[in-house]
Amino acid sequence: MAKIALVYLVLFVMVVLVSKRAHASLAAAVTTYHYDNARTGVNSHEYALTPNINSSNFGRLKTVPVDADIYTQPLYVPSVAIPGKGWRNVVYVVTANNSLYAIDADFGIVLWKDSLGGAASGEYDCNGYVGIFGTPVIDTITQTIFLVTKSNNPPQQKLYAIDIRSGKQRRNPVIVTGSAAGNGYGSVGGLITFDPTYQVERSALLLYRNRIIVTEAVLCDGPPGPNVVPAPHVAHGWLFAYDENLVQRGTFLSSPNGYDSDFWASGGGPAANDSELFVSTGNGDFNPSETDWGDSVLGLSPDTYAPIDFFTPLNQQYREMNDQDLGSGGITILPNGNLLTSGKSGWVYQLNSSNLSQYNPQQDQSILSAHVVGEFFSSPTVWNNTAYFSAMNDHVKAFPLINGVMSKTPSSESPEIFPFPGGVPTISSNGNVAGVLWIMEQRKSDFVLRAYNAANLTSELYSDVVGPVGSEFKALMVANSRVYVPGPWGLAVYGLK
Repeated sequence: MAKIALVYLVLFVMVVLVSKRAHASLAAAVTTYHYDNARTGVNSHEYALTPNINSSNFGRLKTVPVDADIYTQPLYVPSVAIPGKGWRNVVYVVTANNSLYAIDADFGIVLWKDSLGGAASGEYDCNGYVGIFGTPVIDTITQTIFLVTKSNNPPQQKLYAIDIRSGKQRRNPVIVTGSAAGNGYGSVGGLITFDPTYQVERSALLLYRNRIIVTEAVLCDGPPGPNVVPAPHVAHGWLFAYDENLVQRGTFLSSPNGYDSDFWASGGGPAANDSELFVSTGNGDFNPSETDWGDSVLGLSPDTYAPIDFFTPLNQQYREMNDQDLGSGGITILPNGNLLTSGKSGWVYQLNSSNLSQYNPQQDQSILSAHVVGEFFSSPTVWNNTAYFSAMNDHVKAFPLINGVMSKTPSSESPEIFPFPGGVPTISSNGNVAGVLWIMEQRKSDFVLRAYNAANLTSELYSDVVGPVGSEFKALMVANSRVYVPGPWGLAVYGLK
């Protein structure tokens, strides 16, 4: 009888494991920052995690250590054929030490690790390693992950294409470089050349029309500006487009006759619809006649990557003089096609993607222009006709979209006020029901994972101190009925107990 019971127990465990993997394999892949090219921040294919979670039925399952801080959002692909290890649901994380990890999403086991050269370290105004700062992107058709590394011996950045099954490089990496005509800062003979010393790919990569979009910003807080002595370099906003064979197919410089105007979005990435690519710039010169685009939202051609439309707030000059980047916030595309963004000033702008309204020094012509949040270092999250913002020294706020236009008054807000830099909200749901908002709060010494009922943010469902404080702007990921939280501790995995 004991042997029979043991056989049944083994069979039961096998059935449970197989059913878990079968359920997980149905989960949607998370292949880019904030879940899609619209950057909505929503996984609407989650069935197990609901507003019924609490500390008795939900908690930390495992922590997977890695070799340095994780600045980026984890990514997820179900049912990957790992050589010698079978079919696995896999989470991919990268570190500031230029490392790529493939981790079993169900059991928290490292399946393979790639070390992609020595990371930069001790760079200007940066702490620790400065390796991979931007969230990679995955093409599930070709089973390839694309990422950018940074090193300082010599100073350079490299774009890699790596097989998500084996970790092997599909082809030799290419050095990220380029030049553009202009007489702006750093120009030599009417030509500006990309300088990797003070630049880094801080924004998430974008896979758009079979092109890998790489955007560049100043490294950390950057060197002194052009009016400060000494001023060794000032970064520009660069955009590079590569095909999947890593051949460069396009270049855009945001300040060819000026300086700065870089792309960073606090770790967010460019957004895109079927016909246009959208980016937001930080402080810098603004002069449309000179094609300098400080503190602007740009609509770029998907073919030439040149601006075809733009929006610039009426107070751009004030923003430039007072470090009030519009580009500290990412862009989210609403279901009706409008754009939603904010920045350091706390003004929220809703723009018509077909007519960004350009620049009016008397009055912003945007659909919505309202000061309703604190300083913003994130990307808006949009779910079920509601826009969610988590700004610095502010509550997490939910704003209804009424006839497609964001209300100026929140329908609910979190009890907690989030200190610098605010948080990056993520929502898991079963379609338009059972929404849970997940977010990390950065305190002086540690990070806290918090979960709220997305339909009513006054209802906090769960909280837990994850670990010691690390880099800012961290974005967690919900997939596979689990919550994957990145940080200096590695990858913390939460789920139903």
